[in-house]
Amino acid sequence: LLITCIVAGVGIYANRAAKQSLDNMYNYNLMTTQYLNDANNQVRGMDVDVAYILQQNFTVDNRKLLLDDVINRLQAIQNDVALVKDIDHSKRAQDTIAELEKNVDMVLSKVKETENLTDSEADRIKAFNNLSTTSVIASNLSVLTPDNVLQGKMLFEQNNAVYDRTIKIFIAII
Repeated sequence: LLITCIVAGVGIYANRAAKQSLDNMYNYNLMTTQYLNDANNQVRGMDVDVAYILQQNFTVDNRKLLLDDVINRLQAIQNDVALVKDIDHSKRAQDTIAELEKNVDMVLSKVKETENLTDSEADRIKAFNNLSTTSVIASNLSVLTPDNVLQGKMLFEQNNAVYDRTIKIFIAII
């Protein structure tokens, strides 16, 4: 009866630890992955818009439509980054997110500044310089994404360690 109680206690503890590991993986890693994927998709869409703006001779109204799309994408990135900031509390992630937030604000101001430019050669060069700043966002995300994958791997390894320890305890009891 004592051994049965010990086995039951170990089983309940192991089940709770496994559930906690899965909850951590879902809440901290998979949700962060989703937000980072969305932010990366927004960056790719923004890059396409920027390329169109820089390579085509659009009218001011058509360019404004694309710039509005870039602004909407930047705001979506801000929202995704805010969600990641609430989830991922590692120092490296928080430092990268702080830098990313500053960069998104800077790029937003550059894009809004570009809205007021004309089709003159000087303004086209200024637009190129302003819109080239969007690449800094991708560089920040390129730090966060692999870091998130590494954290997922660490959570998976922790779960495996708990599982292995539980199996050893069961064998010792038996």
